Amino acid sequence: MTPAPEPRSSSPANPFAALTGVEIKMTVRGDQEIKAVRLFHLDGDRAEKRSIYFYDAKKLTLFDNGLILRARQLKDGADDSTVKMRPVDPAKVAHEWTTEDGFKLEADVIGPKIVRTASLGHPRKRGEIKDVAAGQRKIPELFSKKQETFIETFVPIRVALDDLHVLGPIEALRWQFHDPALKSDITAEEWHIPDGTDLLELSIKVDPKDALKARDEFEKFLRDKGISNEGVQEAKTRVALKFFASRL
Repeated sequence: MTPAPEPRSSSPANPFAALTGVEIKMTVRGDQEIKAVRLFHLDGDRAEKRSIYFYDAKKLTLFDNGLILRARQLKDGADDSTVKMRPVDPAKVAHEWTTEDGFKLEADVIGPKIVRTASLGHPRKRGEIKDVAAGQRKIPELFSKKQETFIETFVPIRVALDDLHVLGPIEALRWQFHDPALKSDITAEEWHIPDGTDLLELSIKVDPKDALKARDEFEKFLRDKGISNEGVQEAKTRVALKFFASRL
């Protein structure tokens, strides 16, 4: 399920209405990754280190229907699991979800594409994610009852958590830094895929009311730095899932 791009210009229907946040993203082209790493001083020793797992069927049935199931192990932080659905219509999201702890109603902006998402995160105890990857626990144990209700509510297909596969881990490095040319802090996240592929994504988080202007400013900022957004912008999650699914 590939959401259609929405127009870059503003329209009477506000694409960011009712959202709590907007993340503007750009995947750095492979031929510019080293340049970006040097430009922004992305030193691995100063990065936050993560191991990321996804859970899906061999044919990526969940991902193709808009559902992402993810768990993250942080070297020096709290582990968590997340269920995320995209796209969603915020006007159709029941109010009680918006008051649920860990629930987010946001948008991902990649070039001209605006994808509204709903997600629900839940903390996990240290070791649980690793135990599932090792086959010592079952995948459903990583997701709370409320997360299962989220899946039943938002996903148009039946999801049997017991039938899914572990896809991962992806070893990731994450940095956050500020540049005086932008109002928002910049996040850089680099994923290392076991086949040797590195995926570097740059992003900023902004208030929904400032999203369109912030997107243009971010793109100009990167162009001025010599980082181009020309070419196909394939989301890093899709690239990673396709790799791990091909090995099942």
